[in-house]
Amino acid sequence: MKVVLTVIAAIALARAALGQQPTSSVLTVVRAEFAGWDRDRDGKLTVAEVDLAVLDPTVRGARAAALAVIKAIERRNSDGERATPPLTLADLAQYEAERNAGESDDDDYEEWFDHYRRKLDATSRELFPQSEPRVLRIKQGDLGDCFCLAVIASAVHRDPTAFARGISRNADGTYTVRFGGHADVVITAPTDTEIAINSSARENGLWLTVYEKACGTVANRFTPPGKRTVEPTDSIAYGGLASDVIALVTGHACQSVERTDGELAQALAAGTRGRHLMYTTLRRDIDEPAGLISGHVYAVLAYDSVARRVTVFDPRGHDHRPTGDVGVEHGFPTRDGVLEVSLDDFVRVFDGVGIEDRDTPAAK
Repeated sequence: MKVVLTVIAAIALARAALGQQPTSSVLTVVRAEFAGWDRDRDGKLTVAEVDLAVLDPTVRGARAAALAVIKAIERRNSDGERATPPLTLADLAQYEAERNAGESDDDDYEEWFDHYRRKLDATSRELFPQSEPRVLRIKQGDLGDCFCLAVIASAVHRDPTAFARGISRNADGTYTVRFGGHADVVITAPTDTEIAINSSARENGLWLTVYEKACGTVANRFTPPGKRTVEPTDSIAYGGLASDVIALVTGHACQSVERTDGELAQALAAGTRGRHLMYTTLRRDIDEPAGLISGHVYAVLAYDSVARRVTVFDPRGHDHRPTGDVGVEHGFPTRDGVLEVSLDDFVRVFDGVGIEDRDTPAAK
């Protein structure tokens, strides 16, 4: 019931994003939407039905922000295997009673709704309104696809013009994405709910949301039929391998250089000179430095062999200001996801590097 009530709380607070009081409007609003979303008319709103609503282009604006929170809660309560219980109108009534009695201890989802509404307002629906994609505009959405975004960031950093040539809008409103290691992929335009819930470049254009959806579409095709997802990015929402994404984006294999390898500095320098795609992950055998998270994948943008400093990009695109000495404990100054660390600190914090191998085609 906790998961169900969490989802219900998301719906209740979604209407707060419309400028209404959740305790007085939630039942009215959800009842108004429920019949349309409950496609089999069984009185239960399932994950599959939510996903079909997510893909509905007519769900826009604040309604999309509300649906995005429901979808976000669904993702956070699942690992891609466990099913989220369906939602009923009786659950709504129970939630309202507990909330009015002050017995609900769920998170404050109203802030999430405000976030999604601002995100929808800030995101351009043009593909490249600023002529080129920009790494510093990449912001990871509510899905665990840092492994994908790190490679995208590295590719954009290498050659934003070439990257942009790989995405085009078709006359029927769909988009074609061209990969180096896969046939062209055609996807429908992201809906407002997809824009809200998934990764975004905001005012820099719709390119990131489109490319991410195309990556999810490819991943779905390689998933056993019984486990394929309705919403494409769910197929990459719970993690994956950055090396697979390098293979998809470039058609090339990937080599790994361990942090203990005496050739790490040379590999970083060669990767920078050759403009190879590179990524890294945080070491799991240390406490997380402030501002960084374990299990996360980061893009390696460059290595300065003279200063012996590594430029790293965090797909979350966040800022961090250390509250103490810069280093392993308090973290590193970060702006729009970019941080620079000494090679010594890189070895202390990160677990080697994955580097695109242009001489070796990716395995089919």
